[in-house]
Order: sequence, then C-alpha cells, then structure tokens
Amino acid sequence: MTNQTQLAYQETAVRNASPVELVIILYDILARDWRAAIEAMEAGNIETRSAKLKHGFLALQQLEGT
Repeated sequence: MTNQTQLAYQETAVRNASPVELVIILYDILARDWRAAIEAMEAGNIETRSAKLKHGFLALQQLEGT
C-alpha cells in the first residue's frame, strides 16, 4: 500500500470511528511508533528514533486529553 493510500485510509477510519475506536487507533499508533523507535535505536538511526518518539508522544497526548 502506498503512503498516500494508507493516509487516506487512516483518515477515513478516524472520521468514521466511535470514541472507543479512536482510543484504540491512538494506542495502535503509539505502539507502532514506539516499536519503530526501538528498531531505530538498535540500528543507531537517531533521526528516525527521534521522529518516531515525537510522533508517539503526540498520540499519547491525545490519549491523555480524551
């Protein structure tokens, strides 16, 4: 799946999600980002690690706000 297609799919899923589904989506994003950050740390890729951690913390902020 291309990045553009994946973003369109995610946007549609978020727009049509119930509040509970939004929480699940945010947890999935958080888990995916932190897994990617761990892989980047193990590979020594500081830039990717930082980007994934930052994105994960944004998802966490949204969870804390709901």
